[in-house]
Amino acid sequence: MGDGSYFGNDDNGPNTPASGGDNVAGCNDMKAAVGTAYAEQERMGCFACCNNNQQAPRSMHEGGVNTCFADGSVHWISDYIDIAGNYNASPPVLSVWDRLIVSADGQPVPGNAY
Repeated sequence: MGDGSYFGNDDNGPNTPASGGDNVAGCNDMKAAVGTAYAEQERMGCFACCNNNQQAPRSMHEGGVNTCFADGSVHWISDYIDIAGNYNASPPVLSVWDRLIVSADGQPVPGNAY
């Protein structure tokens, strides 16, 4: 989980509105092509950094994203999925979103949680 793609970061959850949330190598090129204001209006704000180490799932669908799971199934994930974990607890308490994206934690997530 040390790759920066989980709980509490500025890119937490699907279609996150965080300005500059996605850390994308081509961010400056994208902003030059479409403009920063338009990118942020479309919830595609990015931060130019060293590499592609953090991007949220994005969709033009209203209210969420279609997501392919590792078993090949596709599920609708709401923009309003629980993203509020308690990261200072010992052990940390993961949100539903965190539990979906953390690999090999052995914790099931009920299908009605997202």
